[in-house]
Amino acid sequence: MLQARQLLLVTIGLATSGCVVANPNPPADPLRVQVRVTVCFDNPVCADIPYVHAGTLIFLEADTLLMYDGDRLGRMAIPVAQIAKLEVYRGRKPSAAGAAKGAGLGAAFGALVGAAAAGASAAIFGGIADVDVGEMAARGAIQGAVGGALTGAAVGASVGSPVWQEVSVRQLREELCHCRIPEPVT
Repeated sequence: MLQARQLLLVTIGLATSGCVVANPNPPADPLRVQVRVTVCFDNPVCADIPYVHAGTLIFLEADTLLMYDGDRLGRMAIPVAQIAKLEVYRGRKPSAAGAAKGAGLGAAFGALVGAAAAGASAAIFGGIADVDVGEMAARGAIQGAVGGALTGAAVGASVGSPVWQEVSVRQLREELCHCRIPEPVT
């Protein structure tokens, strides 16, 4: 009798484990949802100068979004009626823009380090060989810029750019509760 129960439990465990494998994207944890909210507080110039707050979603009610604002280091309640745009952070995506940014930063840093290293080396060992410090620094800057650009492009491409998806308040609520919310009847 004991073996039949164990066999039943193993069968149930295997049957339900398929749900985990079939859904590789687990449900969103509301405390880990990063949001970016553009707010218009009855301001006629809101289109020109919007108020943008970014942080972690704490709670989303029917009429209020509560978030932890990373810039203000505190909780912030935003009326849903005042939200002009709501975006959810979806991770990072490798991109050409990330590679270009990485290449630019890498080239600048590589040129600086290459020029400093070659110039210092030429200054130190200049007495041994007849070496022009300026010329060596320029060569070091070029070599450092090329190496830094290649390294920076590789790192920038792998890190990528952040992806923000614009959603409605209703879409975010549906995503958090994993349910369909019926359209309001007017």
